[in-house]
Amino acid sequence: MAILGLAYKGDSFGTKNSPSVAIIEILKSLGAEIVAYDPFVKNYQEVQCSSSLEEAISNSDCVIVATDHAEFKNLQFDRDLIVIDGRNILEKKGNYYGIGR
Repeated sequence: MAILGLAYKGDSFGTKNSPSVAIIEILKSLGAEIVAYDPFVKNYQEVQCSSSLEEAISNSDCVIVATDHAEFKNLQFDRDLIVIDGRNILEKKGNYYGIGR
């Protein structure tokens, strides 16, 4: 499972009060294998961080968009993934679930 965005808000570095923190804690308690990618937050002690977006999603069946970074706003996936969009920033197609805002 890939978490896209660790920062509290788009195009920023801060993780304090980020929804990703709670999401990661819950998923880890359920035994999920998680990898995260954030273009601004390079290391986060609670989860393995990928150095690229492609690397983060390459072995994932599900993607959770937790931060509305500009880099994420035009994402296109090469294969059918479950996409949970916590910011409602992506095009609604396939296995898409918009739950934010």
